[in-house]
Amino acid sequence: MNITLSVIKADIGSIGGHIRPSQRLIDSVRDYIVEHGKTLLIDHYISHTGDNIAILMTHTRGSGDEQIHQLAWQAFVTGTEVAKSQGLYGAGQDLLKDAFSGNVRGMGPAVAEMQFNERPN
Repeated sequence: MNITLSVIKADIGSIGGHIRPSQRLIDSVRDYIVEHGKTLLIDHYISHTGDNIAILMTHTRGSGDEQIHQLAWQAFVTGTEVAKSQGLYGAGQDLLKDAFSGNVRGMGPAVAEMQFNERPN
């Protein structure tokens, strides 16, 4: 089976400069992915490095899939609203466009994807 590993990250708000996202911000992104990714994803993991939130997702939809990219985009938009409500630094700073256009490339978030055949074990 072909598996795709997608990592999409964005800086959408931070506590006290470029330190880290608030826990409520991280939770809002995670909650969005859990709720809306049920039928799209095999698994996911939400992490952060400094003020960048990363959504790591495994799925079978291939690289550059519009629904996977839109899922991440909407999770970041939802998180941005939380960041704004909390008055966090740089709320939504990596969201450079107002509307989703098919994939997140060129819209601010960074993307790394790879597809591979899962080995039997």
